[in-house]
Amino acid sequence: MPITLELSPDLENDLRIEATRRNVGVEKLASDYFSRSWRSRHRKRSPLDILTPGEQEVIEKLNAELTREFWHRYKELERKISDADFSEAEREEALEMSRRSEAWNVRRITAIDEMARRRGMKWDELMRQLKISHHPGAKA
Repeated sequence: MPITLELSPDLENDLRIEATRRNVGVEKLASDYFSRSWRSRHRKRSPLDILTPGEQEVIEKLNAELTREFWHRYKELERKISDADFSEAEREEALEMSRRSEAWNVRRITAIDEMARRRGMKWDELMRQLKISHHPGAKA
């Protein structure tokens, strides 16, 4: 869709010089610049954007620690636990998975609580802002 813009003579001159230097048309240069600028300012923000890079790394490591496959198997064993054919091996597997998920949840909540304290807020408020569920296995 063509749009006509009125540019100051200085800006128009700068665009022409840069377009010549890059060997592209002035319209293409202006359009590309506008597109990049617009997208960077109006891109959809992630809840994680409020975290520092170090905090994002902590969350990413925690999220990668227990995979979707882990949570899928955990839920599968939870559903099967009342079945008559629930084997001793499955019971041991379920107990070990439960221990792992509880230890992981302690590390996760502790990390979130520390981040929240630095911001002067409660941990559950930060979880809401980050759209983190209380029990990640519930989504698996």
